[in-house]
Amino acid sequence: MTCSAARMRLRLLSAAPAMVLGGLRWHAGGAAAALLLWLGISALLPCREKYPYPRKRRMRPHRLFFCFSLTAFFTGGAAWAVRRLAAPGFLIDLLFYVGAAGVALPMGNRALSLPLPRPIAWGLGAVLCAFFVVLLIYT
Repeated sequence: MTCSAARMRLRLLSAAPAMVLGGLRWHAGGAAAALLLWLGISALLPCREKYPYPRKRRMRPHRLFFCFSLTAFFTGGAAWAVRRLAAPGFLIDLLFYVGAAGVALPMGNRALSLPLPRPIAWGLGAVLCAFFVVLLIYT
């Protein structure tokens, strides 16, 4: 990955429209897929950095995976709660996904800068993805 963590945090926060549109069409799974697609494309695009890419400043895949799984988990949890508590409708879904993106993306932004060791980040990310899949099944 060629982007630094600071640049990836900026690109993560710009994923909100993609998450809202994916969520309106395909619910929480669509929002997570749109976020994954946005982060994948952002990670592959070259960044124009001022300095050469030192090894310690590159974006690490385990942090990106943990960020994605945390964001998807919060979006899926909110989708599960809204489906259980609110009446279905386009306006309710729109407000929900705008709110979910507004809460989950800053939390994912913070997760990118957490100094978690690699095995813990991969393990927590896998557990959060498993919980997200369970929430998708029961939504």
